[in-house]
Amino acid sequence: MARYTEEEIEQIGVVNYCLDNGYKIHHSANEVGGSTAQLKMRAIKAKRMGTSKGFPDLLIFLPIKGIMKNVEAYQPLAIEMKRKGKSVTSPEQKAWGKVLEMAGIPFKVCKGKEEAIAFIEETAKGIYEDCI
Repeated sequence: MARYTEEEIEQIGVVNYCLDNGYKIHHSANEVGGSTAQLKMRAIKAKRMGTSKGFPDLLIFLPIKGIMKNVEAYQPLAIEMKRKGKSVTSPEQKAWGKVLEMAGIPFKVCKGKEEAIAFIEETAKGIYEDCI
């Protein structure tokens, strides 16, 4: 049976919220470290294939309807999940956040499911208000 950290449990809650609301979502599996030779080889392979240290945990695509007749577009947003309480955002995570924001993609480091869902809802509300 799989064991989950507190952060993973919170993230699963966010994923379920997104799926329940019809949002497209992707998790970038950057958890490739480890002490065994097999885990180290997996980390090397992932890095060569484009895994980037500090990239956000979740990319979520919110549908934008009503911009033009029969056209649907998406607004991406990115979330770096952290456990509630004391947690540290790495320099690489901060740098990715700046890159995403400069590209016009809302980004936030969220401590727990509730903060992440509030960010998603706040972003969605702003998108839909802009379309009306």
